[in-house]
This record gives sequence, structure tokens and C-alpha cells, in this order.
Amino acid sequence: MGLEVRIKTKLDGFLLDVDWSMDDELVVLFGYSGSGKSMTLKTIAGVMRQDEGYIKFNEKVLFDRNARINLAPQHRSVGYVFQDLALFPHMTVEQNILYGAKGISKKVAGKDAAEMVELFRLSDHEKKHPHEISGGQRQRVAFARALMSRPDILLLDEPFSSLDNPIRLEMRRCLTNVLKKRFQIPAIMVTHDVLEAYMLADKILIYANGKVIQSGLPREVFDNPATQEVYELVKNRALYPEYLFAR
Repeated sequence: MGLEVRIKTKLDGFLLDVDWSMDDELVVLFGYSGSGKSMTLKTIAGVMRQDEGYIKFNEKVLFDRNARINLAPQHRSVGYVFQDLALFPHMTVEQNILYGAKGISKKVAGKDAAEMVELFRLSDHEKKHPHEISGGQRQRVAFARALMSRPDILLLDEPFSSLDNPIRLEMRRCLTNVLKKRFQIPAIMVTHDVLEAYMLADKILIYANGKVIQSGLPREVFDNPATQEVYELVKNRALYPEYLFAR
């Protein structure tokens, strides 16, 4: 059944009105800045209000205006990685990861945190603070923290935007391996990087002015843009060698 999103909400004159669904896959929201992508993530996470519609994950209703259901963020089982990572500078790597433990006993949380440290190759860095480790390592800490509570779904808001290209490539591989081989949970990612969108997405949703104007497999969307606006978004693939887009 997966995730069903029917959102209609207005904020500061901007109307977000989208209706889409996903299975256990990685969906990329792609489009210009201000098109409603991050707003969608915040609404799914429950940190932004919604005026109409519903959000459901499998049999669990996260929001339903008609039924007057609106679960608090801590009850939605959603992992969230923000663009700026939002790590606590005064906490160590280990403490930042443990902060993500929700409803888990101290003993189990400690064991899970140790597994996360190993999984994300952060051994020997547990007692360091964020400013003492590299950008890629900080990124892995943010992933580990978001996954500590074993969420039903992972939300990623431009998670690699501050990383240099070699580290971005490494983190893409890390994300794919962890999601598909270890946790096997669906994820929604916002990105402005055309290659990243193409390479990572199982399904891509093109956003424009608060609406989804095209969706489908990356190859279908990139090869057959439905509108001029979609064409303008995906044409930048010409900046990369064509072999990079082989799937």
C-alpha cells in the first residue's frame, strides 16, 4: 500500500496542492526552488500544518482532515535529515546518534548506536564533536541519527548539497546500500542535482508552482518531458557524459 499523500495547504500566498503515492522505493522530488518540495516533506513529517486532504502510510493514518486525525511528529515514525544536518555542536558523535532514539530503552539504544557507528564507518570518532570530523562524516552521523528509531520512512532534504563531488558520490552509494540492503524502507529525497535525481530515484516527481506536473521512472521523464518547464529542468543532463545516465 505504501505512502499516500494528498496535500492541500496555503502558506504566505503559496498553495501546495499535490496528490501522489509511493511503494517501498526511493522517490525524488525535483524542481526549481520554491516549488513546494521541502514544504511537502515538512507536511509529511507533521512539522507544518495542512489545510485539507490526508496522509497515510500502509494502514496508519498520519493526517486526515475529515476524520480530525493529526498525529504529532513524534508519533509519525518518520526519520528526517535536514539540509543543514542540524547536528548539535555541543554533543559528541555518539550523543548526536543517541538523540535519535525514540521509545527505546537505554540498554537497547546503546547497542543500536554502536551498530550505527559501525554501519556508517564512524568508529574512532564517537567521542568527537561535529566540528572535529569531515563533512562526509557529519553526513553519516545525520543519517545514523535519523535511522536510530527504525522509522517507517526516511525524508531527505537536499542532504548532499554542502558536499564536494567526490564525497557526494560516496554518500550516494552509502545511502543506497543502507536503505535497500539494511533497512529496506521507503525514502523521499529533495535535490536540485539532475544527475543525483536520475541516478538515485526509483520514481521521480517533477514539482512546479506547488503541483506535480510529471512523474514516472527517471528514464521516462528525462527522455519524454511533458512540458517546456520539465524540459528546462532536465536538459542540464547535457552537462554530464551520457554514460553516467546508464541504468
